[in-house]
Amino acid sequence: MVVFGLLCCPQPIFKKSISVFRGMRGVLFLAVLIGLLIAGCTGGPEAPENITENATTNETEDNESVVDCLGPVCGADGKTYETDCDAMEAGVAIAYRGACKIEANCTDTDGGIEPGTAGTVTKGNDSYSDYCVDSQQLVEYACLDNDMEMATFICSEGKECRDGRCVDLEPEPDPEPGCTGPVEPDVYTRDTVTADGILYQDTCVELGVVKEYYCKDNKAESINSPCPPGSGCKDGKCEKYLYTCTDDDNGIDIFVRSETIGIKGHNTIFEKWDECIDEGKVKEYYCDENNTGAFEEIECGTGYKCSAGRCVESDCSETDGGIDIFKGGVVTVEGDEEEYADNCISDYDVREYYCYGDDVDYRDKRCPDGYVCRTNRCLEGSISE
Repeated sequence: MVVFGLLCCPQPIFKKSISVFRGMRGVLFLAVLIGLLIAGCTGGPEAPENITENATTNETEDNESVVDCLGPVCGADGKTYETDCDAMEAGVAIAYRGACKIEANCTDTDGGIEPGTAGTVTKGNDSYSDYCVDSQQLVEYACLDNDMEMATFICSEGKECRDGRCVDLEPEPDPEPGCTGPVEPDVYTRDTVTADGILYQDTCVELGVVKEYYCKDNKAESINSPCPPGSGCKDGKCEKYLYTCTDDDNGIDIFVRSETIGIKGHNTIFEKWDECIDEGKVKEYYCDENNTGAFEEIECGTGYKCSAGRCVESDCSETDGGIDIFKGGVVTVEGDEEEYADNCISDYDVREYYCYGDDVDYRDKRCPDGYVCRTNRCLEGSISE
């Protein structure tokens, strides 16, 4: 009768009965069963046919009951239990169904935030090491709630960041007493003197004056020395002045206006642009072979005139190409109908016309020995001929 009564009860009441059964023994168990029968438990569903392979069986001396226990499950304590019943019996809440997922642990070789120790943080395949941003800033990695975190620290006073950690600054060594260096000044050499741990080096105080350091009585001394004539101070020593010259047109070119600059030592001593002396002659500046500035006065020549420091085409032209006493030529000016022809002004003299700028000019030239003036030019011969 007892077994029947248990099998006839509905499932919720059945489970409750099992719970009571587990908690009580003997007479109390009998009383509960009788109470259930009296309550009218006369029928109910048949026992479940499908039972999971993780079901547990509870047995008594006279009764056998089956409770569905599903698994595996992950408990709130991070442990995997074979079934939910096992977790409940252990008094542990169920976090989720299925085995607990294993998360990689975060490890830190220096044990946390330790600016004085260089460490490496690792989690799974990721790894980061403490490092210095500069001599004062440290990036420190650490594990926080099993996650990798980082923070930036400023090393405290008296410390510097080196090799991923803040370390004490090394004390500076005490300077060695005494003086080391030359014992006499030399204006042509840049010397260095060390006295009581302090470094002194020759330097220019003016273009022509050098401040020289030297040792005297085991102490550093200094003196301002003027550079000798023809030299100046450069890079802490006296150097002889050298000439340098630059010319924009790279030489003599009367058809290009250029600037020529000559420098001696630190001083610019020559800075000239090509210029016109008059309408037919240019003053051409250039650098000579000694690398100094020079100039020549050069006529532009026939068919050219000087304008804005260079020779350009003019309005005047001539047939003999300029002053040539052995050729008879004719000079004309654009817009002027008159022609100017070379001619003999005596048996031995020829008047030679030529262009000078846009104007016509002439020169009276004597024929050389053995020549006479005939047909507007000098020819070989004599008067008797």
